[in-house]
Amino acid sequence: MKLGCALSQPMAVVSVSLPDELVGQIDAAIASEGYGGRSDITRAALRSFLAQTASSAEGRRTATLTLLYPDGFERRIADIRHDYTDVVRSMVHAHAGENCLEMFVLDGPARRIRQFEHALRAAKETRLVNVTYTGVPLARVVRPENCQLSSTPRVKALFQRSLAFGRSQM
Repeated sequence: MKLGCALSQPMAVVSVSLPDELVGQIDAAIASEGYGGRSDITRAALRSFLAQTASSAEGRRTATLTLLYPDGFERRIADIRHDYTDVVRSMVHAHAGENCLEMFVLDGPARRIRQFEHALRAAKETRLVNVTYTGVPLARVVRPENCQLSSTPRVKALFQRSLAFGRSQM
């Protein structure tokens, strides 16, 4: 079954230049996911991108951001990250082959989270920037009672100190 888009409305033709490796990945996804062709998968990707970047959600937000970039560009990415310490709450760095993989927990004004995302997307070195917003600010999620290990007094105290530190940084 093809997941193609019906041509029930007028559509503009848009030309896009892409690296050969990316085109190969797109063609593989078309074959494995059942899209009708490059236009269908591009429309689906753009709809997803536009939904994720919609500016209708303002105020305080929490999100995770996954970043993939080639090994050797850590300093460039760190320079960008340092400009957004007001929203970066936590970060994990790992190596995935010849790439670096970083995952961020973000909490703060939606506008600042989007600015961080856009700054990373604008960097030539980035290969993937994926943001997932949650509907709840971090302070409401990270509570000792929400964690399996929270029954010990030591863990409860650690959570309380962490929350107090996080609030002092906001």
